[in-house]
Amino acid sequence: MEGRRRLYGYASFAVPSYRAFGRYPARTPDDINNFFAALEGRQLNLKSFTLRCSDAPEEVKQAFSQAVSTWTGLRYLSIPTFYFTPPVLQAVMVLPELVTLELNYLTKSDFEAPAVLQYLSPNAFPALEGFAFRSNLVSDALQIARESTESFSRLKTLHVNASDGVGNADVLAFVRHLGLNCQQLEQVSLNLCLTTKTEAQDLTPLSVGVLEGLFPCRGLKVMAIEHPLPITLHAADVERAAAAWPKMTELFLTSDPDLSYALTHSAGNSWLILPAFAQHFPCIQRLGLYFAKTDLDFLSSSGDLDPTFEFRELEVLTVGLSVAPGEPEDVGRWIAGLCRENPEIEAGTSDWYVGSYWEEKWANVRKWGEVEKFLKLSMSANDG
Repeated sequence: MEGRRRLYGYASFAVPSYRAFGRYPARTPDDINNFFAALEGRQLNLKSFTLRCSDAPEEVKQAFSQAVSTWTGLRYLSIPTFYFTPPVLQAVMVLPELVTLELNYLTKSDFEAPAVLQYLSPNAFPALEGFAFRSNLVSDALQIARESTESFSRLKTLHVNASDGVGNADVLAFVRHLGLNCQQLEQVSLNLCLTTKTEAQDLTPLSVGVLEGLFPCRGLKVMAIEHPLPITLHAADVERAAAAWPKMTELFLTSDPDLSYALTHSAGNSWLILPAFAQHFPCIQRLGLYFAKTDLDFLSSSGDLDPTFEFRELEVLTVGLSVAPGEPEDVGRWIAGLCRENPEIEAGTSDWYVGSYWEEKWANVRKWGEVEKFLKLSMSANDG
């Protein structure tokens, strides 16, 4: 009862001057229905609304669609995917000031957005710049993008969470469409991690063509791609990517692949790709890659603390599940020789990781902690 009073009372005292509030109710359907019922008829000048819950019956969705239709000043909306029914879509897509729509895909549900988005009108979402949604198949996401070309062409931020159909051909088709039709994009995030192994036998790593497909998006600042298998780059690929994306500040390319796929010893990037990034992306701030399991014997030297090329602004180097090569002191000194600032090293798995448990994972994370310690010591010595 106490939880119900808090939820209902929050809406009861809401006034037009409220600019933003969010709800994360782990409540019963009756609680949520009462919450939206309390909002009906109120002229709330909401700018942001976030809802997190595990399920909702049809009557609750109806109450929500009636409430959201009155929030004409809304700029940010984040709701569970299963709330995004045709009536809700009809109410949301005409909101004149809605800039960001997030269908929060972390919710465990079989519902996905493409089945609903087919109802989009040509003039839908007049102010939309950011869109995040779930599509079980990458090909379905492509279909929506094709059918909603006008809305997608204005996007600056796009996140797609797909759990099937993540083969190279389908992903290539999707990113090439974005590159040709969504050139205003500044942030792209593609989470393509399989939740089942139905495609395990046919799955291959994504090619560099996935990056090339987005080269026309000259304003890209942030890009993240999660996939069960690592993406491997060469120095020439890094050079071309830097020429295409001069404003890039954050780049993450599958630093934590699914190790249950028995990756080959050479799977992943050479450690020598880091100097290429330092040369061509000197102002990048966050970089995430998966590196091949190789021992860098030549790192036994004291390290070059005055390199020709260096990262000027690198804040975070994400190595994910990469195995630390060589001795921590040698690796730390070598990375320090590529950096002007003192970066943090992130090891381990991201929130999206769905692979098998790796029994040596924590030992590897601890080793990277040692690498970071020696990196900082080397940077301090260099500053002195």
